[in-house]
Amino acid sequence: MSRRLWAMALLGSALLLGGSFWVICASRRVVRPVTLASITNAASPLSSAGCFRITNGYERAILLTDLVVETNSPMGWLAFSHTVPTHPQRLATGETKDLVAGPPTDGTVWRLRVVYGIDVKGPGLWFGKVAYAVSRRRWPGRGFGIMAGSNSCLSSEMRK
Repeated sequence: MSRRLWAMALLGSALLLGGSFWVICASRRVVRPVTLASITNAASPLSSAGCFRITNGYERAILLTDLVVETNSPMGWLAFSHTVPTHPQRLATGETKDLVAGPPTDGTVWRLRVVYGIDVKGPGLWFGKVAYAVSRRRWPGRGFGIMAGSNSCLSSEMRK
């Protein structure tokens, strides 16, 4: 009976320490959010295009996956166009990237939504490498990374 109590106490303390470590690490994750700001003095390749600057404030890299121009309608914000960002799509902590978005030509109110994923580290990355190695029958090379989640940031409302 004494061994069972010791085992339960040891398991309980391990869970308590692990849980407190997780809470402490989870509270420190975001330094600043990803921000998207309009650039007014940029030389745009298109005279009617909107220029924006995205800044990564996370402690991990992000991968830009989609640029969505949305228009305001009585039913809410609707997607007008989708494009994939140009290279580089990966932004490390503190890096910025300038984006160009073509607004609708009918003069409606619009905004830009940038969709991104966050870099996976630690055991999740290792399991991703193992899954890649099993499916492709070779270990992934240097620079292999996994992005997770679907987050987005919005620009302010724009008018033509």
